Amino acid sequence: HRADIYAAGVVLYEMLTGKPPMRGRFSAPSKKAKVDPSWDVVLFKALEEDVTLRFQNIGEFKQAVEAVQKMYRSDLERQHQRLVKALQETPGDVHVWEQLKQIRDQLNDDEGSILASRRLAGLYRRQNRLAEAILEAQNLMLRLPKGSKGFRDARQINLSLFILMMNRRKGRELDEAA
Repeated sequence: HRADIYAAGVVLYEMLTGKPPMRGRFSAPSKKAKVDPSWDVVLFKALEEDVTLRFQNIGEFKQAVEAVQKMYRSDLERQHQRLVKALQETPGDVHVWEQLKQIRDQLNDDEGSILASRRLAGLYRRQNRLAEAILEAQNLMLRLPKGSKGFRDARQINLSLFILMMNRRKGRELDEAA
């Protein structure tokens, strides 16, 4: 059973860092990737060479993983509330919307992520950041059901932005030629 815990630890380590741990000596996950240092403690115990120092059973390992996840989710929810409050004061702040979208993605809040993507596409458009607006509209299209009104609206916005961007490029080329 403890070999299974070690194997599960290897899989979790690789999921968090993108690379398998080297047997015996390996870096803390928080040193290799942007993950909470709480994962270090859990993984060092799961990957302990001495089997008597590993988690006693898979249930104990699962509890440790769930505790870190719960703490991480609580942190994300606090950040989310802080950003929502910031948007009440500055609703057009692109940086706050970008952070909010990222947190909603991490919280698996599809509805919130879609709302943030729509808002970002509009803000980028108003700031003449057309390439970013197009990418955000494409991201939005990927999240929406293909036949939905939201998908069709996002596609239309994307096409309009693309045409606008091409017209601006054409205008610059004409200016340069003159």
